[in-house]
Amino acid sequence: MDLKLNYENGTFDIGLTPAGDFEQENGLDTAVLLSLFAEGRSDNRGGWWGNELSEVSGFQLGSSLWDISRQNNNQNTRIALIDEIERALSWLVEDSVASSVAAENTSMEGGLARFAITINNFEGGQIRGPFSLFWDSHKNRVGMS
Repeated sequence: MDLKLNYENGTFDIGLTPAGDFEQENGLDTAVLLSLFAEGRSDNRGGWWGNELSEVSGFQLGSSLWDISRQNNNQNTRIALIDEIERALSWLVEDSVASSVAAENTSMEGGLARFAITINNFEGGQIRGPFSLFWDSHKNRVGMS
């Protein structure tokens, strides 16, 4: 069981129950959110502080979506976006949590990069979720809508 991470009003926060306890989840929502939106290292810049606590040598949670979002909106950037999403979630397959992970870019317009993620489990089940990434090549703003 993991702590539940919620997204509300433009921020991520740990969920609390009405009694003030930490919310927990059995699913992959928080793992996917951290994998995508925690700031991974990119060209020896950035990085999520939680990676310093990892017991697995060389393991880096997070992605460089924050860095890719600074690039101009073109076909090469769209390819890099999907490659990075799949790389950031590849640990799900490597750790046998999922049988496969795939991402597809559905659109990039109006300051948003929209993409869908499909995670397949070993029993034939599937989790599919839409995500959006604020795309601002001038202000380096990354978030989920």
